[in-house]
Amino acid sequence: MKCVMLEIESKGCSSCVATIIPHLLRLKGVIGAKTLGKTIVVLLEDSIDVESLLENSHIKDYYRVRKLTLLSNVEECLSRRIYKFP
Repeated sequence: MKCVMLEIESKGCSSCVATIIPHLLRLKGVIGAKTLGKTIVVLLEDSIDVESLLENSHIKDYYRVRKLTLLSNVEECLSRRIYKFP
């Protein structure tokens, strides 16, 4: 597993970034996600290329990714209490 932090801005309401969670969970390879203010922490399968995933999804139609940070290890990610989904 790998973990990324996405600084998100909604193209509609700038404070409504939590609405990205259902969109992320529909994408193949996304294991879980959690909002932390305007930052979304996403847990992914190892085989997933984050930039390709975001570029080739409908997420870019509704949200702008201001910053993408790959966390150094999964433990750092899990310490942020990521919600896992089956």
